[in-house]
Amino acid sequence: MKKYLSLASLALLTPFVYADDTNTQAAPEAFKPHPYVEATIGSATAIDGCDDIDNDICDDKDTGLRLAFGYQLNRQGFVEFGFINFGETSYDLREILSADVTAKAEVTALYGMGGLILPTQYAEFYGKAGFALTQVDISASGPGGTYSVDGTGFSAMGSAGVHVPLTKNLGLVGQMDYVLDAGDEDKTGTSDMFLISAGARLSF
Repeated sequence: MKKYLSLASLALLTPFVYADDTNTQAAPEAFKPHPYVEATIGSATAIDGCDDIDNDICDDKDTGLRLAFGYQLNRQGFVEFGFINFGETSYDLREILSADVTAKAEVTALYGMGGLILPTQYAEFYGKAGFALTQVDISASGPGGTYSVDGTGFSAMGSAGVHVPLTKNLGLVGQMDYVLDAGDEDKTGTSDMFLISAGARLSF
């Protein structure tokens, strides 16, 4: 009887043992603790860049670029540092001033963030928040010469995105970034900045 009970117990336990092994093997290597680098490119918008200005003379959209280095701590958390170039907001004043006058404002940011991950079988959805050191460089040119001014500011920043691992080391990334009040209120003025981009992640 004891032998039969032992065999029966073994038969009952075996599926659970196999299931545990399967779950362990199914956990993607890309979800384990590791450093990573990312590069994405997309569309950037200066949310307040054209406030009270005719759209015919102001363009608040440009190509944006994001580069990042991070460390995934576990399946639920990570830290990240990076650089974003939001491109330029451009102004063409030639028609209203009857002179060859143009201006542009370029916005960049260095940031540090922490985030939480919602892992699924095939992808990671995540949100992150932190702060960015932003810089706005404004330049203008016209018949009277050229003019330039720059300003920096400390801004809150939030992001949300998805990471889809393709292999152990390579994955696809899609992300939205929002920075509040980039720039210096007194020197350059400020604008909220938005970037939606896609690219690749290389994990180590």
